Amino acid sequence: MTLDELLQLTEGKVSPDDIFGMIAANIIPVDLHAAPLAEPRRVQLQAGPEVISKTTANLARNPHTPVFADLLCGSTVNWMVTCGMW
Repeated sequence: MTLDELLQLTEGKVSPDDIFGMIAANIIPVDLHAAPLAEPRRVQLQAGPEVISKTTANLARNPHTPVFADLLCGSTVNWMVTCGMW
């Protein structure tokens, strides 16, 4: 399935922002080096249709559930990495 097909399949049920959020959170696996997300017809999804169907159905039932995080352009993100070597 391509990203374009998924966006068409979920139109009116799940927003494109939520789909892209699921890609960012690796809920819907995509090879980001194979094709740019700006060309959704070329982007092949690596999850099977059953995974995509369940994920989008759950999100459609409860669209206010944050997928990854409520990030906006220009937001500050604090990233903490722990290392046992210190």
